[in-house]
Order: sequence, then C-alpha cells, then structure tokens
Amino acid sequence: LEVRFAPVAIVPDPLRACDDAVTDGFTIFDLTAVAPEVLGGLDPAQFDLYYYQDNADAIAAGDVALTAPDFSLSIATPGAYLNTSNPQEIYILVVGNSSSTIPPNPNTGAGCYDIVALTLIVDPIPDDLGPFEMQLCDDDLNGSTFTDEISTFDLTTQNILVNGGDPSIAVLWYETAADELANNFIVDPTMYQNTATPQTIVGRATSDLGCSNTVTLTLTVFPNPAPNFMPTPLELCDDDDDGLVSGFDLTLRDTEILDGQLATVLYY
Repeated sequence: LEVRFAPVAIVPDPLRACDDAVTDGFTIFDLTAVAPEVLGGLDPAQFDLYYYQDNADAIAAGDVALTAPDFSLSIATPGAYLNTSNPQEIYILVVGNSSSTIPPNPNTGAGCYDIVALTLIVDPIPDDLGPFEMQLCDDDLNGSTFTDEISTFDLTTQNILVNGGDPSIAVLWYETAADELANNFIVDPTMYQNTATPQTIVGRATSDLGCSNTVTLTLTVFPNPAPNFMPTPLELCDDDDDGLVSGFDLTLRDTEILDGQLATVLYY
C-alpha cells in the first residue's frame, strides 16, 4: 500500500478582464496567470495544472491520474482562452507530477490531485458616445492673435458628454492617438490651444474597474470677420433744419460693410 501526498490548492480570486473592442462580454483570458495563487506554497516544479470547462471532466482526469493519466479534455490553450459566458466557472486540476516528493511523505505524490474553481468575469468598457466637436471663434488669449486660427479650449467641458454623466468614469485628453498609447496626456486640459484647425484629439474614458475606451473630439477655430470699417456715410436731406431725419435704411451699407464675406450685420 502506498499513501501519496495530496496537494491542497488555493481557490483563486476571480480573474477579471475588460471587454474588447466588440462589447459583447467575451474576451481572451490568460488562465495560467492564477497558477502562483492556486499553488500557494506548493513547489510549481512538482505540480502540473490543467484547466477544464466542465468540473466532471476535471474529476475524471484526476481520478485516473494515478493509473492512466489522460488530460486530453483540458483546455488546449489556457494562455489564450475565450470565455463562453459571463461570468464563467473554470475548474483547475492540480496534479502531482513525477517530481512530486514532498517530505515527510517518502512516497511520490504523482497522480494525487485537487480541484479548485476559477471565476472569469468580463468587465464592460465605457460606451463610446462620440464623436464630439468643439467650435470657437479665433481669440487672442495666451499669446495668440485674432487672425492665427488658434484659440484656447477648455476640454473638460466635454467630460460630462464623454462619461454620460457618470462621475465614476474618469476622462483624460491626449493630443494624438500615439500620445494616448504612451499615456502622454494633456497636462492642463482647461487651457488647451489647438495646433491646427480643424484638429482631432483623443479622449480616454476609464471606469472604476479600470476598463477604458477612447473617443475623438474635433476642435475647430472659426475666423473672425474682417469688415470694411469705413463704409460710405448715409445721407438724407433735413426737411425742417433740426438735424433729425427719419427714414435711414441702415441695411443699404450691409454689402459694403461685409466686403464679400459670409457674415451677418446687426446695428446698435
């Protein structure tokens, strides 16, 4: 009779992953990431881990591990596993291999096993509610001029639109997609000056679960009108020599004031 050492595996915390670009609750998991947690103090060189979708398959494999090892029904690629439901239970078979000789038991532990469950959870990413637009007239703030097509934008005014009014979703702004990948965010988004018009920048929305999505925001600076500041005077004859005459049609100078520009003239 031989009594072999039976491992005691640790139930791991749920393995969480953010949903991918297709927001359907399915994504790729690396199941092997929980191996150190499952083994606890066990020597990883003495125990093999197999991952199963069905607990019955894991039990069946464990039961014959002493006599006729067969792990063919385990998940073939545990490092790149696509979940089948959300959440989903995966069953981890921890089985002693031929190197498993843990004192004080003088017999090998090969074939003895334990099974623990692993919960997979796919967390949602924030919705992309964009694209968004901001439009300003050319200003002269922060060193710019009224004619340089540069204005100062407060990007944070768009945060409530990006996160849909959910304050738990944080928003950061990036000048380019490359900056977003490198996490080089705009330091002061309340005073951002565009570099071209139109210009498209990137916003990253991150949930309290750490899942992110990106949106685009197009900044446009409109030129200020350049009117004819000296239109020809309007003249009417004074019928009673009091200097006051009714009947001036101010709109007669609209065309002259606009000087070919697409704009509207109002009089005050």
